[in-house]
Amino acid sequence: KEMMAKGLVKDVARRLQTLRKERGYNPTDVLEVASILELDDESLEMIKDRGEELAFLVRVKKVNFEKSCKEYKEDDIDGQKIKISVE
Repeated sequence: KEMMAKGLVKDVARRLQTLRKERGYNPTDVLEVASILELDDESLEMIKDRGEELAFLVRVKKVNFEKSCKEYKEDDIDGQKIKISVE
C-alpha cells in the first residue's frame, strides 16, 4: 500500500506539473494552491497524508482536496477520472 501511495503521488504530481506548464507558469513560481477533486475514497486516503510532499513536488503552498475549484482540467489516472487545478 505504501508503494501504491508513492506511485499515486507521483502520477498526480506529473499531471499537475503538466497543467502548470499548459497554463504558462514559470517552473520557479510557487503557486498558492493545487486542487485535486473526485478521487475515490481509497486513493484520497492514500494521498491525503502526503499533501506536503505533493505540494513540494508541484511548487504550491498547499494542496486542496475540496469539492470545488474555479477552473479545472479533467484527467485520468489508471482509468479513474479526476479533476485538477493550480492557481
